[in-house]
Amino acid sequence: MSLEEGKWDASNIGDFRGEIEFRDITFRYPPKKPEDKPETIFEGLDLKIEGGTKVGLVGPSGGGKTTTLALIQRFYDPERGEVLLDGRPISEYKPSFLASVISVVQQDAAIFDMTVAENIRWGKADATPEEIEDALMKASLYHDLDRKPLRFDTSATELSGGQKQRLTIARAIVRKPKILLLDEATAALDTKSEKEVQRALNALMADCKGTCVAIAHRLSTIMDSHCIAVIKKKRVVEKGSHQELVLKEGGEYAELSKLAGMASAEGEMPKESALREAVKMLRTEQERDPGITFLPQLLQKLKAAQSWTDAERWHLKELSQTYERALQTLQDENMRALEERVEKAKEEHTWTPSLGEKFGRFELLPRVKAKSRELIQTPPELRRQVSAASAASDDESLPLLSLQRAQSA
Repeated sequence: MSLEEGKWDASNIGDFRGEIEFRDITFRYPPKKPEDKPETIFEGLDLKIEGGTKVGLVGPSGGGKTTTLALIQRFYDPERGEVLLDGRPISEYKPSFLASVISVVQQDAAIFDMTVAENIRWGKADATPEEIEDALMKASLYHDLDRKPLRFDTSATELSGGQKQRLTIARAIVRKPKILLLDEATAALDTKSEKEVQRALNALMADCKGTCVAIAHRLSTIMDSHCIAVIKKKRVVEKGSHQELVLKEGGEYAELSKLAGMASAEGEMPKESALREAVKMLRTEQERDPGITFLPQLLQKLKAAQSWTDAERWHLKELSQTYERALQTLQDENMRALEERVEKAKEEHTWTPSLGEKFGRFELLPRVKAKSRELIQTPPELRRQVSAASAASDDESLPLLSLQRAQSA
């Protein structure tokens, strides 16, 4: 196939939006031998990606996520169905045009035995020194190279794994692609390199004004996508935003989120999971370099913050249960009396936050108040946990749970 074979290119398509649609796709890879008949990867795959949006693809290994990116680049044509680009069959576009509007960052960094600047110019042959410097800055690689004697003329083969991956990101940034494809770009890296590369990817996605399709082994990297599609059993089984899918009881994405620690069965919040991830990361760094003195202190503070978070969550849960039980004991006349007192306070302009707290704690209903005090008691085990964590931390500014407030709430 010739690079110029096709009907559509930049000269006649007009405004390119980057809208991608898989319509009833059935696909299998070409057989290695004439007598072979490979198993189908997709059967009736339907997925529409609006132009200018970020879409995340998740699902089990071998489910076909990477195959979707191959079809977008037209490495293969489907056995049945169509891949559409801005409403036109992708087979009608010139391959040279597709190569000019699509950038890919893969799991394995594709680096040539050339200088850093020459590697970047493989993305844009006429890139100026200013454009190269800007791309390296956004990819968080500029300062690493600025300390080297040859700076941007350093051989790319001398870079570490994480630096090579950031170089491929810089090459994608300099192109300013209309369609950006990310294929688990951080999967093969250690924890430190992964975080550096993820920052560079975030800069790339923010800089890319076009369509972004991302495959990620960490769901946290695609949580902010406009849409997330779960590919399983040769088709899209779920589609929606992170907030919509994580609340779908028994859903595929909800189960993946629980396994990833982003939303456990007990209702754990992402921030709490991130706190535990930070503790794990610091322990790993401490084992790798025992000579770092500030890490033990930082670990103590994080553990204290984690204990405070756990205690506060328990407190809110118990408070909610108390309200539910107290509401069950209220008689209709008590409820009406409560409403009348609220309205009277409003009419007399005597409503204050403290008065509102009293109503919220049922302090105007003595029978219920007594029961509330019985229900909210701090477990001794939790009290010891918070006290121990608090004593271990030397940071007075760290917010610690007031156990007196937990008892009298």
